[in-house]
Amino acid sequence: MSFYNFKYMSNKVNIILKDGIWIYFQGPNINNYKIRIGTGGAISNIINNENVELLSPPYKDGNTDKIVQWTIWSSSLKNIVDGLQTYQYRYNVTQGGDMKGVFSPSEYVIVYENGVDVYSTPIDNWRIEQQPYFSGGFSCLTRYRVDSSGILSIRRVILVNKVFLNGILSPLGNTYIEAWTPVSRSVYNALALGISDNNQPNWWYSAGYNIPKYPEIQIDKTNGYSLAYDKNNIINGEVLGLVFGQSNNSVGFKNVFNSMTWTAGFGMLPGTRVYDLIEGDVIDINLFVVLGKGITSRMMNKIEYCNYSIPATRIIKDMNGVDDITKKIIDDLKKLYLYPSKRVDDLTGLDLNYI
Repeated sequence: MSFYNFKYMSNKVNIILKDGIWIYFQGPNINNYKIRIGTGGAISNIINNENVELLSPPYKDGNTDKIVQWTIWSSSLKNIVDGLQTYQYRYNVTQGGDMKGVFSPSEYVIVYENGVDVYSTPIDNWRIEQQPYFSGGFSCLTRYRVDSSGILSIRRVILVNKVFLNGILSPLGNTYIEAWTPVSRSVYNALALGISDNNQPNWWYSAGYNIPKYPEIQIDKTNGYSLAYDKNNIINGEVLGLVFGQSNNSVGFKNVFNSMTWTAGFGMLPGTRVYDLIEGDVIDINLFVVLGKGITSRMMNKIEYCNYSIPATRIIKDMNGVDDITKKIIDDLKKLYLYPSKRVDDLTGLDLNYI
């Protein structure tokens, strides 16, 4: 496997604090993109150099659904509510907020020269009909970094806090953690899970035609990545690559790739199924996002590099063997209740720390 020599790339990253927290990255080796970090640390917008929005338009007037975020649900922790469909009985918390657009609480942000850390405490059930019955949730660090080649890395460290159903402390059984990544069908019209040596999709689906709904593909049976692209302009059209790796050698959980489509967009949805989660457990998931024009050798070299270097997903149940950096993150997550929170999408109003 040969990788592009990233050492000679020269790209600029700017963190702009104006109407939200924006990560700008640009340079001779990539196209210019702007990424907005919003509610709960989710990515609320991605805009290219032609000022085109790359994420799916929201459903109705919502602003918490079609954003890049995690969502967690437990298939065994359920509450029957009249008027809801059976799958909506489950406990379900989403990073950005609830279905009516109420933002998740966010505590503080650390700004670096090449990215940001956002600390938040998502606690609201996605369905407002379930909110009187379910309470409790998660403390989360979402870490974004852009390297000199224009690759965006995302690390999500999620601490499970107390969860209650009707006031009774409840474990999360048969839990699913998903990297919800919704893209716009006005920009991308196809999904690829494999690319040939001559940069042609050889495992692909067409939006609105045959993108499977939750196929549960084992991660080690994939190539470790998915690409949203324009099948009518493979050489020069927008491409969004999502790298999640191929590691599935784990005990107590398994990693899968899922997908789905809707009128205005489709989702690339790598996920992790965990048999049980209890208070104090920690979910540690990494992703890479590679943006560019065309499925090119440069693009695929970046994808290969990310696939080779991505850390494996971890479910941490004790501190044995945990590195010091992660221990410090977990300690910080345990202290989030000490900080005031705000339910905002513009995170510039939080406590900002600069490093």
